[in-house]
Amino acid sequence: VNRWEGYEIPASMFDAFDSLAVLLAIPLFHGVIYPAWSTWDFNFQLTHLRRIGIGMVIGLISLLAAYFVEVHRRDCNTFTVFDELSQQNTTIAEMTIFMQIPQYLLAGLAEVLAVVSALEFAYFFSPKPMKGFCIGMTYAVLGMGGLLSSVLVTVTNRFDELLYYRLSSDQPGHVHMFYVILICCVAVGMVMFFFAARNFRSLH
Repeated sequence: VNRWEGYEIPASMFDAFDSLAVLLAIPLFHGVIYPAWSTWDFNFQLTHLRRIGIGMVIGLISLLAAYFVEVHRRDCNTFTVFDELSQQNTTIAEMTIFMQIPQYLLAGLAEVLAVVSALEFAYFFSPKPMKGFCIGMTYAVLGMGGLLSSVLVTVTNRFDELLYYRLSSDQPGHVHMFYVILICCVAVGMVMFFFAARNFRSLH
């Protein structure tokens, strides 16, 4: 938790900023930005594939933000407090938890651009008899992404028991290296996607 003016803010609350970004970005993009962009005479049209690519870039920036926040946490001074939930001493860095807000907002924005556009792409560019199948496969790929993230956490924990710093220890942990792995995975995926998107030809 983070204490702010006498209040305790649980770290899990920051998932709300992801949802907030999604709730605000969907009507903003679909109601304002996309229609306005289509009416202007731009040579660069925001096709579904380009939206997905932009979303992937923003997602990569979100991971970079998380990486730099974690590096900053490791360099901060620490102090020890008693955690009533775990009933043991907890090592806390002297930094505000609000530094994590930008990465959550960027993650929500990336979700709107990449995930929503991917679902629209699967619906509009798939044959009529296969629309349900293609949308289902899109959801399956998204689910596989979450599964891959869990596998990476498990594998890295096997090789490094101090990946996440322990509550009763002053070890800073190596979470920043986990972000490096995620950044590399996303970068490789971006290169593969850009290559596939460049060679995509619609049959419509």
